[in-house]
Amino acid sequence: MQNIKKHAGLILFIILGISFILSVGALKDDTATFDERGHIPAAYFYVRYGDMRLNPEHPPLLKDLAGLPLLFIQPTFPLTSELWTDGITREWQFGTAMWSTWHIGTEFLYKSGNDAELLIFLLRLPMVLLSLLLGFFVYRFTKEIAGTVAGLFAAFLFAFDPNVLAHNHYVTTDLGIAAFIFIATYYFVHFLKHPSPKHIALAGITLGLAQLAKFSAILLIPLFGLLVIIAGLTRQPSSRITSSLGAFRRKTLGSFVFHYIGILCIAFFVIWMGYLANTWNMPAQKTVLHANLVFAGGAAPKTFARDTVVTLAQTKGLEPIAHYMLGVFMVFSRVTGGNSFYFLGDMPDHASKAYFPTIFFLKETLPLVFLIVVTALYTLWRIIRISSSKNISLIRGFSQSFQRHIPQYTMLSFVIFYAYLSIMGNLNIGFRHLFPILPFIYVLVTITLFNFIKTRSDAPAHIYCPTKHMYHILLGVFAFWIAAIPVIAYPNYLSYFNEIVGAKNGHTVAVDSNYDWGQNLKRLKIWIDTYNRCIAQEDDFLERSCDSLTEDGSFPTQMPITDPHIDYYGGSEVSYYFPEGTYTAWHSGDAPTSGWFALSATFFEENLHKPLKPGETDYSWLLSYQPIGRAGNSMFIFYVSPESLKPSAPSQHSN
Repeated sequence: MQNIKKHAGLILFIILGISFILSVGALKDDTATFDERGHIPAAYFYVRYGDMRLNPEHPPLLKDLAGLPLLFIQPTFPLTSELWTDGITREWQFGTAMWSTWHIGTEFLYKSGNDAELLIFLLRLPMVLLSLLLGFFVYRFTKEIAGTVAGLFAAFLFAFDPNVLAHNHYVTTDLGIAAFIFIATYYFVHFLKHPSPKHIALAGITLGLAQLAKFSAILLIPLFGLLVIIAGLTRQPSSRITSSLGAFRRKTLGSFVFHYIGILCIAFFVIWMGYLANTWNMPAQKTVLHANLVFAGGAAPKTFARDTVVTLAQTKGLEPIAHYMLGVFMVFSRVTGGNSFYFLGDMPDHASKAYFPTIFFLKETLPLVFLIVVTALYTLWRIIRISSSKNISLIRGFSQSFQRHIPQYTMLSFVIFYAYLSIMGNLNIGFRHLFPILPFIYVLVTITLFNFIKTRSDAPAHIYCPTKHMYHILLGVFAFWIAAIPVIAYPNYLSYFNEIVGAKNGHTVAVDSNYDWGQNLKRLKIWIDTYNRCIAQEDDFLERSCDSLTEDGSFPTQMPITDPHIDYYGGSEVSYYFPEGTYTAWHSGDAPTSGWFALSATFFEENLHKPLKPGETDYSWLLSYQPIGRAGNSMFIFYVSPESLKPSAPSQHSN
């Protein structure tokens, strides 16, 4: 243990370095995901032009970080495109004459003469670096509470989680908001323990940065406010205090509330500065135009949102706050509206309370799930044991416990609060929406685990203790298991499901950002090229690749793949990897035919399980065929020979 503590910095560097290598290795072949095609053009436009008319549903900070590297190469932005000159921004609007950020992303990445892969790589790199910063704070927070070795273990849990590795290199908000919420909480805990001017300033700045990362960070404001009240009411007076306990706590509570108001003022100043920097070249009329467009209709909430944004936009000095409130109202509207999604063989259009618990326990690694369950049971047992053994009132016991364990209570409060709102909410998009609670889980699990080991093996270090060594061996076994998972799963982290389901079957549970987000289009190109080289027997070194290319090691035809039918879900452009004339754009409603098919798992599962209108067809005719192979798990590759093509049977779930 002493050697570990002595070389803690080097060990942490190695842990985060391996995470960096795995992340970069995955991102270089991951094509643009669905949401990235909207975030990417906004990222560059914000930092290049100081204009936030693109993608106002999200705050600017994470896109600013992603877009900074592009300032060094200044790619072409489609300012002359009709989508830009003649359109009005309408977020994620498809099938209309009005353009969207998503369509501008197509122009920017694939139709403006830019090197799309270089742009995507540069934009993603800051996201990877931000995830490493989060890993450092996971280590630092845990170390301050439970020691150096515990800090390294918590960082290890973070760095080798395949779900983190799946999303930490995408130009999206999910890992970024987890980082800023965690860092803001870290400095807020320091404020609660020692409310000095330095800690007040750091708590306010980081709280403001969290608000600039994603609007879900607004949940911190009421939660932190509640914790401020609890901290003020449970503060223990020193023996030198001569006033009554009631007077002391009223004074302490007033001081904490006053300081928290200062934190909020600093946070909102940071928000104002952040939006000012991103809207300095944007006419206020654009914000008004957005508000009138997004909140059209006579409903009272929409009218209130529109009038609030318009009033702020037309008030000198408050234009940045107007754009901030526009985004807040857009998010509330989005969450209230809900979404349709595929989940366990169904396509509901309303949220399921079983969604997030199920996704969490099937996508998280089994060793982490086991540690969560064991440490939760151990914590519950300790609470019952301590409360029954001490002859003190519940309020006094809680007050003493809270003051001794402010970090643990703060983190646990956020986990419970955020998880409850996610489960009870009306938006089931994906496991990525639970990312803000993951860093806290790593820390809480590690603190409890090391506390358990310490209390079971607290013999002096120079005395041999079999129990202590047994726990250390078990910890090493778990560490090996945890480290092996991302190595085995590499590079298909997005489609990872634990051993209960398995990555090959994850699409039967959920798709979209849980499994197939468009990340494997380039790998499909590689698969087809490899197949054709195997058929031609071009290279001797391909023999092993050819043996593992298809599901059963055989090839259904000796003819090369020249015109695959591709039904792709994601943020990339098929024609960028498959030039015109070398593929056929396919859709589930097209009549069955023979040939090669490459189908995104998201389209495949959603099409099979959504209600069909009269006369519509689906992919049920393909169920009698087995996939020949897969590109990165999530793109199913079928071959239908002319002689095996069967007449299309009526869909089993058509209306």
